[in-house]
Amino acid sequence: MDAALKKSGLTMVVVGIAVSAIAPIAGGLVESAVVRQSASLCAVFGTLIFLYGCVQIAKAKGQPWFYGLLGFISCIGLAILWFAVPDKNPQG
Repeated sequence: MDAALKKSGLTMVVVGIAVSAIAPIAGGLVESAVVRQSASLCAVFGTLIFLYGCVQIAKAKGQPWFYGLLGFISCIGLAILWFAVPDKNPQG
């Protein structure tokens, strides 16, 4: 697995999960409609960051980029990508 792509992919996945989780909580705590709308947009943005991280992990494993779209099924897709999809890069 390519170490640099793996590191950037995992970083993006963690950031995406954090943004997607914190945004709705912040939107629920504030009564303003503008803040709630912004939180909804941030949740979508976090999901896109998560998907980009999954694509980076797929590339790090030597697989085509579209394997990263397993991220659409959230953490289960990430687990499938991490554990079930074989690594095509030579070890060393």
